[in-house]
Amino acid sequence: MAKQTTPKQTASLGENETLNGSNTLPALIEIAPDRSVQLGEVVLEAFHVSGLTAEAWNALLEAERDSLLNAAIEALKASESRKASGGPAFKPFEFGPRAKQEIRYGGKTYAPGERLPADVDDTTLDELDEIDAI
Repeated sequence: MAKQTTPKQTASLGENETLNGSNTLPALIEIAPDRSVQLGEVVLEAFHVSGLTAEAWNALLEAERDSLLNAAIEALKASESRKASGGPAFKPFEFGPRAKQEIRYGGKTYAPGERLPADVDDTTLDELDEIDAI
């Protein structure tokens, strides 16, 4: 069973609801040499981005949930890297559209329901939309 996390209560998370976390990710995740975040924070942010209900989130296969969590971690790392280099800060949990079918992009395969990265170029997005892949 996945680690359970009890994040701060929000409008979309009931008082007695918990969100499944991950059995494969550590409890503390380093996103920069001097900055770590708790798995619970990553779970809560990925949950909000997913748009799922708590019940649907908890029903995800662990691999699907871990994919969403890893995307959130990568977004956090990118945000920290930009801050460290003096670049403009951006919202760390920005994602592209959801895949409707399996998509191979940038050396990675995205399963149906997974979000593509936010930096997919417009031409590629148009092509994917034309074939109803997103």
